[in-house]
Amino acid sequence: MPPEFDWDADNEEHLSRHDVASYEAEEAMTDPERVGFDVHDKGKKGIVGHTEDGRLLFVVYVVRDGMYRVITARDLNDGERHAFRRRSR
Repeated sequence: MPPEFDWDADNEEHLSRHDVASYEAEEAMTDPERVGFDVHDKGKKGIVGHTEDGRLLFVVYVVRDGMYRVITARDLNDGERHAFRRRSR
């Protein structure tokens, strides 16, 4: 069963400020090769994952009532991308 996501106008609008669509955040979150991170902020978690078009996104989310609520998502910067690729080898 695929994960369920909790979207509303507020979190979709926040993502749009980073030029990320909700479907892209979902793709990164469900990337089989994603890497998880602790964010150390009130139960938030983070992942780095690829979209189907190959974008490498950092996504911060929380789990509420069994659903994933994306807080923010953005492209990795050059330094983060380099570190991620080195880690993934």
